Amino acid sequence: MQKLQNVGIDNPLLGWIKSFLTQRSLVVKIQNSSSNPYPITSGVIQGSVLGPLLFLLYVNDISDEFKHGNSFIYSNIQNDLNRLDNWCKKWCMCLNTSKCGIMFIGNKTLPGPFQLNNTSLKVIDSIKDLGITYNDHLSISSHVNSVTSKAINLEYKTQ
Repeated sequence: MQKLQNVGIDNPLLGWIKSFLTQRSLVVKIQNSSSNPYPITSGVIQGSVLGPLLFLLYVNDISDEFKHGNSFIYSNIQNDLNRLDNWCKKWCMCLNTSKCGIMFIGNKTLPGPFQLNNTSLKVIDSIKDLGITYNDHLSISSHVNSVTSKAINLEYKTQ
C-alpha cells in the first residue's frame, strides 16, 4: 500500500486495491476432499488483470538503487549489488540467486566474484531475454542459427 501511495494513488482507489489484495486465502481440493483455508499474506492473484500493473508499480523504484551503472570499477558494481540486495530485503522480495548471473559486454572483464545475497554470481556469456538469445558481444547469431535450424527441421517434417 505504501508503494501505491508513493506514486500518488489514494482513496477510494487505494481502498479498493487494498480490499483486492488483503484477507485472501487458498484451499486445495483433491477430488472430494478440501484442505482448511490457508491465509495468503503477499502477492497478487496469478492471472489477474491487475497483477502485472501492481508488480510494475512495486518494482518501479528499483532502478534508484543503481548509482554506478556505467562504472567499470569492481567496488562500485558490488556496492550497487549490495544496494539491490538491501532493497529486496526491505520490500520482502526474494531473488533466486541460482538464476542470477553477471555478463560483461565487450572485451572487458572485472575481477570477481560479484555477490548478491552472499552468493557468488556466475559469469555468463549469453542470455535469453524476451525470447531472443544474445551473447556478450550483443550478437544474436546463435539465436538466428537456432531459429533457422528449427524452421528447416519443421519444413522437412511436414514434407
